[in-house]
Amino acid sequence: MDAEIYADDTLGGRLLSAREGAGLSLVTVAEQLGVDPSSLRNWECDRSEPSIDRLVRLAAILNVRPFWLITGDTEGDCAESERNATDRVMAINRVGRSRQRDGGERSSADRLSDIVASNRTLQ
Repeated sequence: MDAEIYADDTLGGRLLSAREGAGLSLVTVAEQLGVDPSSLRNWECDRSEPSIDRLVRLAAILNVRPFWLITGDTEGDCAESERNATDRVMAINRVGRSRQRDGGERSSADRLSDIVASNRTLQ
């Protein structure tokens, strides 16, 4: 399938685009990741989101940068400074730590979505 058909402005769209761009089937990636194919499909359809550790593993399997999966920004089109990018990564790392402290009232996926949405630049 043509990756241009799918919107890559969401985490799920970027996952699907990267998987198809790598020429890997849903089942193959799910097996390599150790999850049920329906979980991967739900991530690709933006019905749910992977944990940070699974997201990093997915990026490695798909040969893309985790930062791109999260934000959609690439080095070439990201107009922000390197310091700002580092701030984003540090904020994402805080998601897991704050979940441990607050007893998990909000999911890490919700917090990650908030961080990405608040830091995303509109072009």
